[in-house]
Amino acid sequence: MLLRSETQHGLCALMVLGQRPEPLALSALATEADLPRPMLAKVLQQLARAGLVDGRPGPGGGYRLSRAPSEISLIEIIRVWEGARFGTTCLLGLPGCGEGQECPFHQAWGRIRGDLMRTFEENTLQSMLDGKIGIPDFPI
Repeated sequence: MLLRSETQHGLCALMVLGQRPEPLALSALATEADLPRPMLAKVLQQLARAGLVDGRPGPGGGYRLSRAPSEISLIEIIRVWEGARFGTTCLLGLPGCGEGQECPFHQAWGRIRGDLMRTFEENTLQSMLDGKIGIPDFPI
């Protein structure tokens, strides 16, 4: 699996929040996103720290996007959990790969990784909501 489960849960939660302008309570969001409430609470905390969602406790509170879905890139979401180095490391996780000792996947993964990163950088949460992710042709 390319993305961690937390990243996948974050994408699901943001897609639900991106479909509504009003705040959504944690329990309602957990139901709509089909995610366990405790896990979703942790995901939302991280999304709030990253500035992607706003949360208000109490009656009439809940979670909502901090910006329009068209202003949130997929790479920004992904890097919340995958880190700033996402897409820059060896596919096999070999520490010396690329420093004169390329792994067997180095050349092919470099081309695929470049297209994949462009896809994540050029598309937004709105692209996902619209079902219109622009995907380059992968050279395999």
